[in-house]
Amino acid sequence: MAKKEAYLETAEKMYVSGFKSVADIAAQLNLSEKTLFNWKKEGNWEAKRLQRMQQETKLDEDIYVLTRLLIKDLKDQREAGGATNLDLLDRIIKLVDKSKKAKDYEDTKNIGEAANENKPKVISPETIKNIEKEFLGLE
Repeated sequence: MAKKEAYLETAEKMYVSGFKSVADIAAQLNLSEKTLFNWKKEGNWEAKRLQRMQQETKLDEDIYVLTRLLIKDLKDQREAGGATNLDLLDRIIKLVDKSKKAKDYEDTKNIGEAANENKPKVISPETIKNIEKEFLGLE
């Protein structure tokens, strides 16, 4: 099976949906960065990634708009002299809570991924001693 057939779909998904860098994908899939840059260009991955980012932003905006509409309905009912619709109020509270949790999760995930990308790769002292012993014959 050709390399492209085996890895193209996975590499594209990692780049577009996983927001991984070409260098990370190359390391994880054992592919050259040049190959990935070619696939990225051929498949228009950058535009797909941008579209994905815009969709996620749109979802946040849609949740905000929906919450505002529900609050407006609740306020209109109260101003019309009606009783507070507890079901509607409950839906608003749940929606706000879930959207906050989702946003917090996204922020934590993005911060963690950014920290890992900038984190230097470290070899433990124990691993260094094993390498010195096994390969260099040092004790």
